[in-house]
Amino acid sequence: MIWLIKSYYTYNGVAYKASSPKHGSSLKKCRTLAKKALKIKAPCKHKKCTFGGIWNGGGGQGFKNLYAFSFFYDYAAMVGIIDPKKPSGRAKPIQYLNAAKLACNT
Repeated sequence: MIWLIKSYYTYNGVAYKASSPKHGSSLKKCRTLAKKALKIKAPCKHKKCTFGGIWNGGGGQGFKNLYAFSFFYDYAAMVGIIDPKKPSGRAKPIQYLNAAKLACNT
């Protein structure tokens, strides 16, 4: 069963209309939109860039650990990747992908 949900999302005091797709979610479409929003193909004026043409801080390809905050933590806690009762946790990108696949197939 596909549910069409219509609601509002408020960010920085502005309410935006939000709704679910009529035919359910699509991981492929979501990834395409995320890549577009992050501008991963943007020109890089520096030696190394992350996304949007922004310098990556100089760490290069050798980063063993990536420290992410905010919604990365919140979403990982919401879907059971990390323990929400702990102030920090460890996750791998594949865990986020697997959670997205599960959400899109539910």
